[in-house]
Amino acid sequence: MYTTDALAGEPTSLPLWFTVPNQFTEIDLTEPIGQRMRRINEQAGVLPGTDVSQRANAVFAQEALLGQLARAGAVYAAHCIARSEHEPHRIVTGLFTVLVQEPPGLSEQSMATIARGLHEPGEPSETLLLDYPAGQAIVHGEQRLVTFNGGTQSMRQAQVIFRLPDLQRLAIFSMSTSDIDDWEDFAGILDGIARSVSFTPPSDPNSALRNALDGD
Repeated sequence: MYTTDALAGEPTSLPLWFTVPNQFTEIDLTEPIGQRMRRINEQAGVLPGTDVSQRANAVFAQEALLGQLARAGAVYAAHCIARSEHEPHRIVTGLFTVLVQEPPGLSEQSMATIARGLHEPGEPSETLLLDYPAGQAIVHGEQRLVTFNGGTQSMRQAQVIFRLPDLQRLAIFSMSTSDIDDWEDFAGILDGIARSVSFTPPSDPNSALRNALDGD
């Protein structure tokens, strides 16, 4: 496990720390898409018994949503490529991202009001208010189709949304996967990350936890 500082800009502008499981690999959001797709394909190919079709699906699932999240202002991204816990012959992929947004008039809205605004009538989604160590958060889950290079794929996504201490910004922790049968496992990972969120740096200077911007 390690602590990541998902700052966008100066280190003092966004104090935000959280832990990510070791099986997730950080993604360079500035990396050219072709290079990133080749690397994901190589990582999937390391798993014994995988075929071309499985690797292609893994690449598609990652890029289909990553591009949208990068355009939306993601400040951190990491992915997991592993074998399914339920069907070991299948590859599963999960994408974890952190977005920071500054909605107009945020300081005047309660978390309950924001949560109600996320609900879209007729859409397969669910929104809850839950308490975490870092404070109250909105948990929003949905399933939707994403498009990449002319193809579409069903993705399931959950978000845990915190209001930052300045009351002007939201930190949105998101987990997405196209492997619906393994959704509960990925949802559990997201919940664990959300429980690690802190707005103050680690108190132990000798901790093995690291700050992603330090390059350690």
